[in-house]
Amino acid sequence: MPDEHKTQPVAPEAPVTPVAQPVQQWQAQPPADAQVQYVVAHKSLDGLGGWLMFWLIVFAIAGISYTTSFFTMLGSGASNASDVAYLIFAPLLAVGYITTVVFIAMRKKLAKLLAMATIGLSTVYVIVSTIIDMVNNTSNNLGTGVGGLVTTIIAGGLMILYFVVSKRVKATLVN
Repeated sequence: MPDEHKTQPVAPEAPVTPVAQPVQQWQAQPPADAQVQYVVAHKSLDGLGGWLMFWLIVFAIAGISYTTSFFTMLGSGASNASDVAYLIFAPLLAVGYITTVVFIAMRKKLAKLLAMATIGLSTVYVIVSTIIDMVNNTSNNLGTGVGGLVTTIIAGGLMILYFVVSKRVKATLVN
């Protein structure tokens, strides 16, 4: 009888080597078709916008106000020292503010100088008016009057400072 139940010796199997899978490597840059481009919008400082537009509107309103009130006071007459000071300064301020508005709208370099001169003239008017009121009104506290003068000078200086350091003013007022 043949040996049917005998098993045949099996040759030892060779160790199975795992098949190398492709390794995903991170690339420093994505492939060209997958690159995303970002566009950064740069706000232009050229033109009448931002704070320069604010000052244009303020100067226009101030010019119209000084013109109207000058003619109103001229019609009613000056009754005290404050009114006389106003009649002196109002036409100068009206012309200064309106001229500045026109020059800013035309983008003239001279507008910067006109704006600073008009703000300076306005500051001088407020100082003169405050001193007249302090002299005429003996019940007013001297400290309050001096504080108002100092505040007026600081505010005028800060307004002028805008026209000195503003990038928009430098980029816009070029003609």
